Amino acid sequence: MSKSSLTTECTEECTENTKFNIKTILGRPAGVFFFFAILSVALRFFSFFPSVLDHDESTYLEIAREMLEGKALYVDLIDIKPPGIFWLYAFFQVIFGQSIPVMRLMTALFAAATAFMIFQFSRLMFGSHRAGVAGGMIYVLFVSTWSGYGISPNT
Repeated sequence: MSKSSLTTECTEECTENTKFNIKTILGRPAGVFFFFAILSVALRFFSFFPSVLDHDESTYLEIAREMLEGKALYVDLIDIKPPGIFWLYAFFQVIFGQSIPVMRLMTALFAAATAFMIFQFSRLMFGSHRAGVAGGMIYVLFVSTWSGYGISPNT
């Protein structure tokens, strides 16, 4: 067997094994999460750059920043939201700095993670992979639109 025929066989065999299409991607849980992440980021991409989208988001960012400066939540800083959102924003500010686009990217990834949980729950509840993907897609579409405060990270 010549070297060129080995290369041809390997090329044909390798391309058969590495073909990616939407069915193979959505057929695996990691692929489903990746799909939701891409969809969420794509739908929210143009919201990453304006300085203010929503007064709640600005409040989360400011309270998180002030917590990192040593102020106490609910003593020095007042808001009616549960503490988790402020701690989460503070954590991301420690890791990534005070970047609005990064915070919005993290929000998009959390939307993808929530869509993935909906996917898993729907798949178990209805016994259908398609129902899970549809449920997650519907969630991402609804929370990633400009209407009804869908873009903002509210608790």
